Amino acid sequence: MLLLSEAERCLSLLGCSVYDALESSHYIHREWNKMVREGGSSNDFQRIYEGADAVTDLPCFNFWEQLQEALPEVKVNNEKLSFCFDM
Repeated sequence: MLLLSEAERCLSLLGCSVYDALESSHYIHREWNKMVREGGSSNDFQRIYEGADAVTDLPCFNFWEQLQEALPEVKVNNEKLSFCFDM
């Protein structure tokens, strides 16, 4: 049974393409491993989240300031640290 966070469930119901910890570890783990080890640029964040409508969970929580800088259209929910891109 796959458990979704409330944020992911709600965003998915709205038709958003959501990247959470599962998607990040499955689809973009190499990019995240590189950014954790070496750091990432704004271009890196823009490239790996191209096509995503929202990002939740880890590892993005550790990089929320860089994500917000790289993607100024991102709306940050500081209470739960969820990110929603313009749809």
